[in-house]
Amino acid sequence: MENYNRCPNCGGKMDLSKNKRSMICPYCDSEFLLNQPTASPEAGEAPGASVLDDRRYDLRWDYGYLSNYNKDVSESLNSLIYCASELVTSEDIIKYMNRTLLNDSETAGAGVNEGLLSELKARFSGIFLPDEKIIAYGNTGIFSKGKEGMVITNKRTIFAGKKKHKELMHKDIHSVRVEIGMKLPAYYLNGSLDYYLMTMGSHFKLQGAMMALALAYAWEQDPKRERIEIESA
Repeated sequence: MENYNRCPNCGGKMDLSKNKRSMICPYCDSEFLLNQPTASPEAGEAPGASVLDDRRYDLRWDYGYLSNYNKDVSESLNSLIYCASELVTSEDIIKYMNRTLLNDSETAGAGVNEGLLSELKARFSGIFLPDEKIIAYGNTGIFSKGKEGMVITNKRTIFAGKKKHKELMHKDIHSVRVEIGMKLPAYYLNGSLDYYLMTMGSHFKLQGAMMALALAYAWEQDPKRERIEIESA
C-alpha cells in the first residue's frame, strides 16, 4: 500500500482526493485517477458518469473509450477532470496552471512570458471589456509563436489564427464535444468547428486545464444556467 501511495513522477507521498476518485501528489501536483466503478445499466448510468459533477454537467461521453485511448488523450482528459472536479473554481485552476503548466516559451501567463501577453492584449484590445484580462496562452503554430494559439481571458476563449480569430464568451458555452483526431484530443465548444480547443504541442495537461477553466468561468458568470452537455463523437 505504501508503494501505491508513492507518486511515480517524484516519489512523494500522495493523498486521496476529496471525492475519493483519484490520488494527488502535493509535491509535483500530479494526479492519478483511480479505477472508476462499472456503470449500472439498471440505473441508466453511462460509463464515466460520476467523474464530474452531474449537477453541472450532462455527461454523454464514452469515458471508458476516451480515457483508455492513449497517453496523450488520457493526460488531457485527466487534467480536465482534476481541474473541474477537484479544484473547481477559476481561482484555484489558475493557481494550478501558473504553478505547474505555464512553464516554457510556448506558453504565457502570470510571471511567464508576460511580454507575449502584452502583445496579445494589444492585438485583441478592440474586443476586450474594461475589466478583461488574459489568463493563459498556449501556442499552436509551429513557426508563428504568438500568432496562433489558444487564449483564455476571464471573459472568453479566443481561437487565434495568424490573421483572423474566433471567440466565444464563457457564459455562452452550452456544450463540449470531445473528439480524437490523428490520435490527439480535441474539444469543440458548442459542437462548432469555429470553437476548437486544439492541442498545443505536447501540452496536453494545459489543454485539459484550459477547457476546465472556461467551464468554471461559465458557471461563475451564470450560476443558474442549464447543465453543460459533454459528449463524445
